[in-house]
Amino acid sequence: MAKGKIMATLFYEPSTRTRLSFEAAMLRLGGSIISETDVNFSSITKGEVLSDTARIIGGYADIISIRSKTAGDAKIMADYAGVPVINGGDGSAEHPTQALLDLYTISKHFKLGNEPLKVAFIGDLKYGRTVHSLCTMLRNFPNIEIHFVAPEVIHIPEKYT
Repeated sequence: MAKGKIMATLFYEPSTRTRLSFEAAMLRLGGSIISETDVNFSSITKGEVLSDTARIIGGYADIISIRSKTAGDAKIMADYAGVPVINGGDGSAEHPTQALLDLYTISKHFKLGNEPLKVAFIGDLKYGRTVHSLCTMLRNFPNIEIHFVAPEVIHIPEKYT
């Protein structure tokens, strides 16, 4: 399916499972990979802005996956790359690919859309990017009731409630 296609993986934050799962998937689909796994070796350390990096990498690859410590980096990459971008986690903002996996797991155990379901998120909800993405996805199911349990200082940001 991806024969002759190249995926660039830009992982500016430590990751093992997410990066390797993206790379394994591309290889299993017949594609190739180019990667940057250490921001210290990136032109960003020399002052290159992410939008310029996106334009350049978008010329090398057919798809880009990015993980960053900075919220919003995946959106910047998507806005300027000219190729599809997969968000593998950007700061404390989002981690939609993990949320897809979580949603898949939930669907294996519960009939989404058919029966009422209560989901509780507990703990550090302010900085929990996987929680942010999953609760956004779960809002698409009218039969799912979502609860947030956390001290006020680490409660879920209002835009996700």
